[in-house]
Amino acid sequence: MSKVNAVTDFRLSRRTFLKATGALGAAVTVVGGQASLLRKNVAHAAEGEGVQIIPSWCHGCGPAKTNCAVLVHVKDGKMVRIEGNPHAGNNWGLGSTTLCPKAHSAVQYEYSANRLTYPMKRVGERGEGKFERITWEEAIETIASAIMDAKEKYGPESLGILSPEAWAVLQTVGRRFLHVHGSPNYLHSGICANQRSNTHKCVLGSASATPGQLDKTNLLVNWGANVENTAINQGGVHPRLNQLERGMKLIDIRPMLDPMGPKADVWLPIRPGTDTALALAFLNVIIDEKLYDAEFVQQWCYGFDKLADHVKQYTPEWAEPITGIPAAKITEVARMLGTIKPMGMVIGNGVGDQQVDGNAQVMAMDLICAITGNLDIPGGGGASWGVGPSLIPVKRIDTLADRVTPDRVDKLVAPEFPRWYQRDKMMSGTQSAYFKALMSVLSQDPYPIRVLCAQQTNPLSATRDPERVAEALKAVDFFYVVDIWWGPHVDYADIVLP
Repeated sequence: MSKVNAVTDFRLSRRTFLKATGALGAAVTVVGGQASLLRKNVAHAAEGEGVQIIPSWCHGCGPAKTNCAVLVHVKDGKMVRIEGNPHAGNNWGLGSTTLCPKAHSAVQYEYSANRLTYPMKRVGERGEGKFERITWEEAIETIASAIMDAKEKYGPESLGILSPEAWAVLQTVGRRFLHVHGSPNYLHSGICANQRSNTHKCVLGSASATPGQLDKTNLLVNWGANVENTAINQGGVHPRLNQLERGMKLIDIRPMLDPMGPKADVWLPIRPGTDTALALAFLNVIIDEKLYDAEFVQQWCYGFDKLADHVKQYTPEWAEPITGIPAAKITEVARMLGTIKPMGMVIGNGVGDQQVDGNAQVMAMDLICAITGNLDIPGGGGASWGVGPSLIPVKRIDTLADRVTPDRVDKLVAPEFPRWYQRDKMMSGTQSAYFKALMSVLSQDPYPIRVLCAQQTNPLSATRDPERVAEALKAVDFFYVVDIWWGPHVDYADIVLP
């Protein structure tokens, strides 16, 4: 059984289970040994015996983000430890105390046994994971021939590139390549920020609320964002802690009590997937008790009367059995939202992007910020982002989006957004839905993607229904992978580039 079949085949026999757990035990033993060796190396590094300290930077959050400055400890030509550079402003001036686990695990990244280190081509069946080493020249020639053959037979739209997230290199270089080739099929995973950013555009006119200054925020609402563990540079946890000491109030709306929760003035342990109901109940109280900013609403908001009439039915008592939050607590928090200003709100992708009604959720949250007058003021709106400046200048690359003509938009295999929106609003180019594009290989509707590239994204885990995704990876004419790691999707590739 291949690595992927072991993941997607849930018929687990006793023998398979024992073999798997035995392998896991062996893996733990090996990792433990490596960890012990690493601790010894770190101890030597601390003593300064032949250790070089080299300034560098971490791009674990993507090349267009904070690029945190680090100091790399090198001994005998090998990296043994990473720490934050205390002289770098974008580490919040606190050195290694602000580096997230992604930076601290760089040693494991570099020397992992799962690293891909040379080009390979498949020599077995798709999914078997059998490869042989080849030269870069052969790998590139094979990929180029497959792309051009498919273009000649089926048209340029036969090529699709799976992208992990919009900040990746593919957002610029990848789109430029697709635009030159003639394909509209940039395939985004859609679990990062698309629903939030595009709902913001529809409700507020921009991709997010206008950024403010956290030091002027008097109420910060953290709604479904795991800033302590997964956000860019830990989401600016230290600046938030500083502002809490200043007296800023914090409302934390998450099912789990994460590290920031105990420091919050109010923690709402909401039932997962019920955020829209909670937001509607907040709107009900704010409007019913006239806690909204009447002047801002009069000057800048459209359709307020219809909104007020619509939310009358969504009382805190209505929301209580849905959200699991007592009606009295919902009312208490709604009053805070309506009376404490400036108020900044950060919306996590677990709320806005990874739920079936993510657009409705973000729309309701945007309306809370709007009717309370917390847009376009210092400390309001997007004040909660708190991302430091990048130390590494990132030159913007012209994606040649002007080549995206209406007829090319019409050739999208699986439009993730309406065609009018793709043509008029998406400045960098068109976008197809990640999962639906994969399914086109099986359904042939409206046509199948023939050549598929996965660069730093694992389609068996980055979207839903891995069994059907595996079927698509077996069926596609040509599949190539560009990645750091040997993940289960690599077993299906025709060509692998490290």
